[in-house]
Amino acid sequence: MEKRRKLIPVIAEAISKKFDEGDWKKLSYEVEIENLISNHPRLLRSLKWGDQDYEGCVFEVVEHIYDSDEENIDKLLNNSAISRWLKDNREDIYKEFCDKSYVSSFKPKKETASEVVEKALSDAELLLKNNGAVNAIDRAHTALHGYLKSVCQDYSINVGNDPGITDLYKAIRKDIPAIRDLGNRSEDLNKMLRSLMSVLDALNPIRNKASVAHPNENLLSNDEAVFTINIIRSVLHYLDSKLK
Repeated sequence: MEKRRKLIPVIAEAISKKFDEGDWKKLSYEVEIENLISNHPRLLRSLKWGDQDYEGCVFEVVEHIYDSDEENIDKLLNNSAISRWLKDNREDIYKEFCDKSYVSSFKPKKETASEVVEKALSDAELLLKNNGAVNAIDRAHTALHGYLKSVCQDYSINVGNDPGITDLYKAIRKDIPAIRDLGNRSEDLNKMLRSLMSVLDALNPIRNKASVAHPNENLLSNDEAVFTINIIRSVLHYLDSKLK
């Protein structure tokens, strides 16, 4: 909550740089503060004449918007003019709060997920925010590998020594009824899950030869790295939901 409140000065700066009167009127309806904007003694007048107190007026209004309803911060972040300014000028904040290209971050519901999984997920999130998707692939791969191992341990599934991701996934699909018996359209869904084995099998060479796990010269581009992260997160979300 406190972290999101600290966005107020940044959002106020974005509005000061980007908003015209029409943007203010549109925002007033989005956050249901029509009277605040139209009745403010200085805001629109200061904007029109370029007065020095405009930025202070903006800060005051943004603070009021947040205080009236904390969820308004999302409406502000989703405003196209604000998000564009953040993307161009505060990429760190844009990636953390506005970027919709990622599947949502993953936190295990399954209580027995190991400490290795928790640490790898934490590392991956930090790398994703600060260094980009390609830098997070190794830790996301480790999180998935560790999670599948923990599932097999929980269900007493024998997978031999040092099993890979595809071995673990295959065993889980074979031995856990919740993953095997999928109800309506089970045949089609199982076809999708069987095909996923090939996708997971490709994660190993991507991690080993196209990420920063090793000193590779040819790394994935950002779009493909985001795609890889999204696949890993989607698998984790799905399995954890089925097994919780």
